Amino acid sequence: MTTATYKEGYAFGLTLNSRYRYYHNFQRRIDKDKNVSGNTGDYIAAAQAIFFSQMRLSTNIDGPDDYNLGFYGLVYGVQRTFKSGFNFNAELGAGLYKGDGVPDGYGPMVNLTFGWVATKRKSKKPVFD
Repeated sequence: MTTATYKEGYAFGLTLNSRYRYYHNFQRRIDKDKNVSGNTGDYIAAAQAIFFSQMRLSTNIDGPDDYNLGFYGLVYGVQRTFKSGFNFNAELGAGLYKGDGVPDGYGPMVNLTFGWVATKRKSKKPVFD
């Protein structure tokens, strides 16, 4: 679930997300004997999110009923994968909102993702030393 807020209003719903992540604390987590499997760590990312009209749950942005909204910006995120396979990701960022049928603008974004990793988790030992 993602929330978009900018000068024109807000949109809340399911989104299509793309991220280019840089995990900055793997070695520190390994040094503290913490899990890093499943990309468990903190990251900075270039982000893109598309709010499609069919997946939007709530909005107060004036415009046609079928508008789409794109987010392009930077986010800081925390991702954790547990031994049970449960996975969550929390992000906070800011960037440009480009509307399809609604005005463009700048603003923050909050993203929460929950899931389950079906495959076997790997050892927390680093691949490269």
